[in-house]
Formats: sequence, C-alpha cells, structure tokens
Amino acid sequence: MPGNCLANGTVSQISGNHGHVIVVSKDDITAAVDKDYHIMGGALHDHVVTITAAQFAMLAQNTTISDQSTPTIGVGAHSHLITIVCA
Repeated sequence: MPGNCLANGTVSQISGNHGHVIVVSKDDITAAVDKDYHIMGGALHDHVVTITAAQFAMLAQNTTISDQSTPTIGVGAHSHLITIVCA
C-alpha cells in the first residue's frame, strides 16, 4: 500500500550512502517551494540536492521522486541518487 506524504512525511534512500541524511518533512511538501537540502549527515563532506515545487507537488500526490545530488570535486568525485518515498 502506498504511503501518504501529507499525513506521514517521507523516507529517503541514498545510493552509495556513507553517512548522508536527508529529511523532507510534511511542512516542506505543504509549502511546495523549491528547496535546497544539504545532506552531509555523518559524512566527511556535503552534497546538495534541490527539490523543486513540481517535485513537491508529486510528493503531495504520493508519487516517489528521485534526483541527483551535486557532485564532490577532486579525487573520489561522486554524487548520489536520492529517492524520496512517502511514509
């Protein structure tokens, strides 16, 4: 059974994760404006992922979204695929 983002918020999956965290709240979904999330969490470096107003509208309709984080720079440069699912 699909989740309900407006009632329960979200859970996230981060590919190749090594300590990053993103929390997309019910309030963020209701606000429905572009928002940058810093996902550093317990990692030793940060990435940013932008969730757009259109993506928030999808979450309000209980549709899973995915987006790529900004990459790190230099040796070991990488980014992460972020998937946000309704809880």
